[in-house]
Amino acid sequence: MNPALPLQPDELAAWVRKAQGGNREAMDHLLRTHEQGVLRVALRMLGRLEDAQDAAQEVFLRLCRSLDQFDDTRELRPWVYRMTVNVCLDMLRRRRTQLELVDEGAALPVAERRLIEEERKAAVEWGLSRLAPRERAALLLREVEGLTTREVAVALEVEEATVRSLIYQARGHLREWVKRYEGRVRK
Repeated sequence: MNPALPLQPDELAAWVRKAQGGNREAMDHLLRTHEQGVLRVALRMLGRLEDAQDAAQEVFLRLCRSLDQFDDTRELRPWVYRMTVNVCLDMLRRRRTQLELVDEGAALPVAERRLIEEERKAAVEWGLSRLAPRERAALLLREVEGLTTREVAVALEVEEATVRSLIYQARGHLREWVKRYEGRVRK
């Protein structure tokens, strides 16, 4: 079996079966196959590289612990992204709880926007950070990661119509917030 990326679905299923059987090389290959996508989604959902790396590590720990429960007749990618979104949502909930514990006068600053050079990219990132977590997850999985509507529905455990609605709402909010951001920056 050729370990080159990307893999066809039947090749990926074979790697999953090997990993479920305890083959470390197969498990490492599965982790490498999904590493960049998981990190991208986590970074866009959480806004900070350090948090995204922590989330990705948690996702891969969960994947290793629960791969034997995965039904290899299904697609692995939506399952991994569902795990990623769930880990990120948990982290966002914890962050919100921590913010609520901080006195209002000492509120934490908004997540830093380092390494973003272009104003338009900054505006999009700013808008993405303000989307509701489910809207953000649906939009990122569909538009950035290239999952089908069906795969996003599986990953988020919702109906396909809900995915379409979440993406429609996310795009509308994103357009509105990008305009707002650009207006603030130019003033």
